[in-house]
Amino acid sequence: MIEWVLIGLMVCFSGLARGASEPPMRDVGHSFDGAPRVLIVASPGVERTELLFWEQELEASGMDVWLMSFESDIDQEVELLAQIKSVDAHWKAQSYDILAHGYAGRLVVDANPNARRMALVGSPLGPQLTTTVAWVDARDLVSEKLPWPDELLGPLSTHPYSASLARLYVNFAKRPAAADPRAEVFLVAAGGDVVAPPECVRLPSLEWSNRLFFRADAFSHHPLKHGDLLRNEAVIRRVRRYFQQ
Repeated sequence: MIEWVLIGLMVCFSGLARGASEPPMRDVGHSFDGAPRVLIVASPGVERTELLFWEQELEASGMDVWLMSFESDIDQEVELLAQIKSVDAHWKAQSYDILAHGYAGRLVVDANPNARRMALVGSPLGPQLTTTVAWVDARDLVSEKLPWPDELLGPLSTHPYSASLARLYVNFAKRPAAADPRAEVFLVAAGGDVVAPPECVRLPSLEWSNRLFFRADAFSHHPLKHGDLLRNEAVIRRVRRYFQQ
């Protein structure tokens, strides 16, 4: 409990320190009056092009899609949490949904903005039960990719970002389970995802008050990897249906 109070205070002070009046988000397509608003939150280090399929699919279904991405000079968790929380100062509570992939999803849950619904795809919500190969050199200042071997991540374009955040990503595998967010949540996992194996998504959220769980490759002979989830049609179809309810 004390830990969450301290994080809340740090988020507050970080926002004041930056004097951020506008959250780092923009409308990625057409503005539709009265259309459901969806905010896609990007993970630092992952190319924006990886989210284009989601953006196009949701826009084509009549949703007003926005993108939140972070400046490359941000290297602290509290700054990321503060910027995610700042959405509530600009959008009415419960007036928007959030879609996030990977580590961005864990950041969204920890920031706990007042969204109506969240869809978190391949997001680690609790500790990994086995030893991982995720690693970042303690001397690095910049990371070129996520802290996993490329062959384990699957297709995923990345760009340079702070090594401090890469070390945060590694640390997520050891953290306690994320707290139950206020929003309703749709969780998606895949058996071949090393970042968020199904047990790191389903088990930590068992006690959450309002959540749905979907195993994207439950009936497939080929487990989906972390990057595959961004271009899987069944995943975005389920997400779209969830937001339209």
